[in-house]
Amino acid sequence: MKKVNIGVAGLGFGKEFAAIYCDHPLVDKVAICTRNPETLNKVGEELGIPEELRFTNYDDMISHEELDAIHIVTPIKEHYPQSIKALRAGKHTACTVPMATSLDELREIVKTSREVGKIYTMMETSLYTREYLYVKRLKENGELIYADYVETIINTSYRVNGRYPYKIICEWTNPVDSEEYMFKSRNIWSNPEDIIEEKNIKQFPVYIDKNNKKKYFVDIDILTELS
Repeated sequence: MKKVNIGVAGLGFGKEFAAIYCDHPLVDKVAICTRNPETLNKVGEELGIPEELRFTNYDDMISHEELDAIHIVTPIKEHYPQSIKALRAGKHTACTVPMATSLDELREIVKTSREVGKIYTMMETSLYTREYLYVKRLKENGELIYADYVETIINTSYRVNGRYPYKIICEWTNPVDSEEYMFKSRNIWSNPEDIIEEKNIKQFPVYIDKNNKKKYFVDIDILTELS
């Protein structure tokens, strides 16, 4: 089987992948890229990567003719532009999550991958995180209620690539003691208001901890199911 040559962008967590590729029997050459020359040379020496395969400029690395694929392990705001650049440079492309931060960016990556005939892979390294297991326990052992949709807000406390995510706000009155509860969804990177209005969504499922109703999970899967 033909061996492949891989370039790794980002040497924080990316260093771990570079080491794996260096030891992989089906990988020939490994290139690395980071803006910090000291980090670049330190990792290069540790892994035995030749100086000609060490880059401080991402564009220089992806233009290297011998590389077959690029693995992007950089900050979130870089994922979309760097993925597009790598694909258009004729490289198979893998990128750590998230793939991008808007539906338009996601569609553009898929479109570009098809146009250039190169594989794009989103690299998720943790399938069952504690957040996933927490929600799983709530769904299995919690109480399912339906909360009334109130509004969609912009979460100004968090920003990626100059963009703020949205959150859905809903409320519920406990029929046992008439106490009112307000619930917020997880971050959503596209405005859900059009779908909510078009599909006339009045309520959202919420899984709550039976012993502590302040612990909950707002299930917004209905947005994808109806879109």
